[in-house]
Amino acid sequence: MGGRDFRLRSPEDFRRALRSRPAARNNNVLIYKITLEAGFRLGFVVPKKLIRHANQRNRIKRWSRELFREHLTKNLALHPTTESFALVVRLAGPVSLGWAARRGAGLAELRQLFERAMLPLNAPREAKQGA
Repeated sequence: MGGRDFRLRSPEDFRRALRSRPAARNNNVLIYKITLEAGFRLGFVVPKKLIRHANQRNRIKRWSRELFREHLTKNLALHPTTESFALVVRLAGPVSLGWAARRGAGLAELRQLFERAMLPLNAPREAKQGA
């Protein structure tokens, strides 16, 4: 499962994903999920405007690829008939200097977002408490 095997390349798929409703989000990161005809793909939108240092942008992408592979393997083991999908990880707001640092809070936040986003498309969402 190399990193290039899962790259989302189609501009049309990026547009379709970014027009859809986010599957998971927090103040800084949005993860979009769309169905595909075949395969599983991952794309990124990590603007230089929001994170100036290339090493931190690349770290976010590495973390995301690792979490994608980890959760995809787990999902396919539990739900072998999972529909093909693509995820787009988009950094949407400014983050603190330490967020993407080596031991920053970014990895923990991304892990939580991926857990929510990687639910099978037809799986019911947990009901909000108090609603």
